[in-house]
Amino acid sequence: MPLHRPACRAYRRRPQAIGDGSRRLIYPRWVNTFRSGAVFVLLVGGLFLIEMGCRRDSGLTRPDNGNTTAFQVQCDPSALNISRNGRGSTTCTVTSTGDFTGDVQLACTDLPAGITCELNPATVTVPAGGSVASQLQVHVGRVNPGSYSFRVVGSFTSSGPVGSVEQRSSFPIQLTVPPPDFSVACSPSTLSMPRGGSGATLCSVNSTGGFDESVRWSCVGQPAGVTCDFNPTSVAPPPDGSASSGLTIRVAANVSPGTYTFQVQGAGGGRTRSVDLQLTVTALGGGDFSIVCSPAALTVPQDGEGTTTCTVTSVGDFNGRVRLSCVGQPARVDCQFDPNAVEPSPGNPASSRLTVKVDKDVSPGTYVFQVQGISGNLTHSTPIQLTVVAQGQDSKAIKQ
Repeated sequence: MPLHRPACRAYRRRPQAIGDGSRRLIYPRWVNTFRSGAVFVLLVGGLFLIEMGCRRDSGLTRPDNGNTTAFQVQCDPSALNISRNGRGSTTCTVTSTGDFTGDVQLACTDLPAGITCELNPATVTVPAGGSVASQLQVHVGRVNPGSYSFRVVGSFTSSGPVGSVEQRSSFPIQLTVPPPDFSVACSPSTLSMPRGGSGATLCSVNSTGGFDESVRWSCVGQPAGVTCDFNPTSVAPPPDGSASSGLTIRVAANVSPGTYTFQVQGAGGGRTRSVDLQLTVTALGGGDFSIVCSPAALTVPQDGEGTTTCTVTSVGDFNGRVRLSCVGQPARVDCQFDPNAVEPSPGNPASSRLTVKVDKDVSPGTYVFQVQGISGNLTHSTPIQLTVVAQGQDSKAIKQ
């Protein structure tokens, strides 16, 4: 399949004499070498015939803009699902058909308002019979949820004596922007504590579809005598991220033993989402204790540290020494308690300051571990969520 048509060039020939001695213009035999559609220009005045036509000549070819395609653009995947204020990517490949070779410029066209794209590289050199790839990054701003489409276009322009010719190939991209939403979860979701005691869990808001509004916490359906204390009382997750609060549950001494189910509820952005918590209240069989840390979520940079206060409360007639430690923290994360053991008594809780130190080699990310208290055969724990950020990132600027 030919990829090029011949370019045009002007030729001139002197008129030939005929037998009667007069001079008139006679087309030479080489005119037949021209393709159909050639243009002939006659300069009357007697000396030259200038013929302009298209014939094959090395160095004078141009891309064919007819049915022959010199290259093709394709992207995989061709359908993207990107949240509001989010990013997504796909790989676009330019493939030579036949012996085409040249620099193809890539761009996006028909982009909806609020959506931008970037191709890297934006110009690719396509080898004859081969292909080359470019990475397409799509950024979605604060647009309405729905379905959108645009095109990735590759163009090649060649210049010659009779002007320039552009060859184009395009490929459609389908984009879905889901509606912003969120879900809530608590871990652990099952708690057991004696009457007069307390326990803790960690509750998180998880964003989907770019949701980034403030969510306020509450408990719904808990039995009389059971109270919920969230710290902080509301959180705003980053788009498609999460934010957490520590939940302390306190059980009054007059709550009947048994198993209860109630909901932790988050409300924000005109939506309400909830998760079940199961609480088992036990009768006092002697003294016991509970442990809670506040705040229960820390954000610490690499090679940095954060602090929280852990409080041990006597339940019933408990009066004893409780040793504190961390369990399940990631490697190179160190816990230091001051003091490392406390002695609560009825009506007199005891507290310890916990410093969490993060080594510079700890990978950024979110980790959950436990602060554990042990006294004899009694063991209780409370969760801590640790978010490690890269050095130089301001932990105070991160939404909790």
